[in-house]
Amino acid sequence: QLGGNTRVVIVIGANGRLIRDAVATFQVADSLLIDFVDLGEDYNGGFANSLRLAREHMHNEPFLLSTADHIFDPTLVRAMRQRRLSPKVEAVALVERDVQSVLGLPLTAVSVRLRR
Repeated sequence: QLGGNTRVVIVIGANGRLIRDAVATFQVADSLLIDFVDLGEDYNGGFANSLRLAREHMHNEPFLLSTADHIFDPTLVRAMRQRRLSPKVEAVALVERDVQSVLGLPLTAVSVRLRR
């Protein structure tokens, strides 16, 4: 259940071999094209740079970015895939409005200010 996705790009660094091995154990892995972008065990270039490096594997196609610590209901992913956007729209974000209900947010969690 990946919301209609058939291709996944997974960026790995430290412990990359463990992540590859774990992904291979998931039944859904057999029905996906999975590309691993291995940044190496000693990578310390930061999150934004890892996205830039992964972008080269996207072939200028629209993509859904999800970090390992975010879990989305497949219906949300499917709805985002089916949504047709104006050519002027470069990005869309899912934003949790009820952050009080989310337990254990780290101090480094990104906040989004919504206009009313």
